[in-house]
Amino acid sequence: MRSKKSLWWFTISLIVLWVTNVQAKESTCSLGLGAGYVKISTSVLKLTNLEKKLAKSDDVNYSRSVDNESTAHELSIDCLLGNNFGIRGSYIDGLEFSATNTITSPKFFLESPIDEIDGITIQSLKAKVTRKISGSATGVFVYYRFDVVPSFATVSVEGGSYYVRAESYWKASLENVDGEKYFTLLGETEYQREYFPSIAFSGNLNFTPSMGLSAHYMPVPGKTTRMLFLTFTWRLWRL
Repeated sequence: MRSKKSLWWFTISLIVLWVTNVQAKESTCSLGLGAGYVKISTSVLKLTNLEKKLAKSDDVNYSRSVDNESTAHELSIDCLLGNNFGIRGSYIDGLEFSATNTITSPKFFLESPIDEIDGITIQSLKAKVTRKISGSATGVFVYYRFDVVPSFATVSVEGGSYYVRAESYWKASLENVDGEKYFTLLGETEYQREYFPSIAFSGNLNFTPSMGLSAHYMPVPGKTTRMLFLTFTWRLWRL
């Protein structure tokens, strides 16, 4: 259902921009290369059933840490198809997130003053179970751009949708309290696909007629996800 809605949105956008393009005096397209910062909602890394059981257990020491921030890079194509309207395609890659669960052996072994019984050394063990998520996103945006300083500085408001591809896997390791690993196990890889709407606000500076710099801030409506990218742009052609 989401894919059909996104397809309709994309089709309608192209029709609107085609009508605008007919009336435009000049249209240009630019290539963008940039890097940025992405922070996703912690709900994406919410507790699994296994983690909920471990958190409630009194027999082990349990802790959990979440890394929901990542750097990423972006490749974009920006076409100003009218006097003020345009369309921008964005490809984001390099996204990396994780949730790490640390389980330490029972408190008896941690608190016991005896570290050796009948020649057998008692040492606390620590298990780490990490869920890693990596992904990429492809988006299409329609924007309205207006001049702040003619031929130098512009501001844009964008609306569109991202298609996100993500894969996640579990990695479990057993180690001692000093961090020395005994062994590591890898779990199966899971794949997820999702569409979600997004808006963007950007500021654009044109240093020369063919080169510029853009800053994009993209909050995702209804979520705490935030993206901030700085992109260098080069004009490719005039339509």
